[in-house]
Amino acid sequence: MAAIATARLLCHAPAVQVIDDFASASERQVLLDWIEAVDQGEREALHVSRDETGTAFELDLGDEPAAAALAERMAAAVGLPLVGSVSPSLRMRRYVTGQHHPRHSDDYEIDGCRLAATALLVLQAPEQGGETLFPEGVPGPLCVRHREGRLVAWLNRTPDGETDLAAEHLALPVTRGVKATATLFLYVPADLPRPTWHLPEAPATERLAAHRATPQDAGTALRGLGRRLVLVDDEVPTETLLALRTAADVRGLACTILDAPTFDYAESRRLRAGDLLYCPAVSPAAGRVEQFVWSAGTADLYRRPGGVFFTYTNSSLLFERCGLPVARTYWPTAQALYRLPHWVEELGGLPVVVKLLGFSGGKGVIRVDSLVTLRSLLGALLAQGSAPMLCAYVPDARHWRVFVVGDRAVGGYLNPLDPDDFRSSASEDPADYAVEIPAEVQDLAVRAAQALDVELAGVDVLTHASGRHYLLEANFPCYFGHAQENGQDIAGAIVDHLLDKALQRPS
Repeated sequence: MAAIATARLLCHAPAVQVIDDFASASERQVLLDWIEAVDQGEREALHVSRDETGTAFELDLGDEPAAAALAERMAAAVGLPLVGSVSPSLRMRRYVTGQHHPRHSDDYEIDGCRLAATALLVLQAPEQGGETLFPEGVPGPLCVRHREGRLVAWLNRTPDGETDLAAEHLALPVTRGVKATATLFLYVPADLPRPTWHLPEAPATERLAAHRATPQDAGTALRGLGRRLVLVDDEVPTETLLALRTAADVRGLACTILDAPTFDYAESRRLRAGDLLYCPAVSPAAGRVEQFVWSAGTADLYRRPGGVFFTYTNSSLLFERCGLPVARTYWPTAQALYRLPHWVEELGGLPVVVKLLGFSGGKGVIRVDSLVTLRSLLGALLAQGSAPMLCAYVPDARHWRVFVVGDRAVGGYLNPLDPDDFRSSASEDPADYAVEIPAEVQDLAVRAAQALDVELAGVDVLTHASGRHYLLEANFPCYFGHAQENGQDIAGAIVDHLLDKALQRPS
């Protein structure tokens, strides 16, 4: 019980305590031997799993006296009885390089008992990475760095019995070495209050370090600790926000999502120097929120200071003036429709493409094969107040989508033709996401983003059978969900770029 006297409270929200040197080297080795034996198939255990979260299984306390003794001490440290527990086992887990555990809550109920506390004993500490991170910690993400023999325990409920959202956590990827843990889950009847810890607080320097990056973290995922990523939302796809939040989590960044339609425009919402800002929404309301919260020193995705206040209204003409290869384009008006035959001739003849801005996924892109149809279509669109573009048709072309972050292409894919259509769309074939994008296509995409003065763009390029490339458009913001789902971490590249800019500014 002497080890319990060294317990110290590292954080109040979530309530986290740590005890160093809780288990001796010989005690830890007994459990490490179990992990090795189960992993090699030399011993049987319950619920063995092997995936990106490591090798894991349940070690029944009746099968190993040393495990039972440790579990008794772990429960005592938390302040809950082990006798009568609905979980009389230790969850053993070993991570190797690259393995991690995604963000989750320990919020379960068994036979009328709710999980009240989690106690994690570090059997083997990795050389680098593998920290346990609480992204919603107060006053910011809480990072618990692991050392061999350390016990880390946290409460999963608030004092009023609700699930403590601040106790959501993840295990960061192990970047070097091996991490092994033994975890005890302690349940109590659902109507009982959570345990009360009367513990001395950890020294202020230790508590501050748990919420801030250290010089040793400069080259690791944790370099974002103490900083914040702010996203502006207005019907942004859920998968986009989740990918960006996850990228923030594993870098130690706090993540705040602002809802543009309900934003209150309070002065306190303005960002601090060193904060990260990205607006993946495209609505005017979202743009206004982005402009309001921006401040000098904010790390954003614009190339020039204050770029959040400037947008280009005619990107195709801008690309042409920048010397980028684009399909020839005209902007018809009702008064100039008499020039249609001339325009069609200048565009290389029929068919031509009519394009309406403000759509995605090929919507608003229409191929027209006759002058009669073209005249009537444009007349109808102009009468409705639309501003159609008239573009040359590029047949037999390959359609590339390239993602640019900063000054480099970080991913992309080949868009196959849709059945019975001249348009193409994101593929469902993983092979299309592994195709090597030609260097000249990547270079053209980067130049397009640079022309728009932005550091993120989803760029569409057509490659004709002759080998000539045509820049279709460059979208900022852009949807990257298909690439993300197929193993291209575009969200991570975006957050890394913002963080690189932020680290050049004071926090």
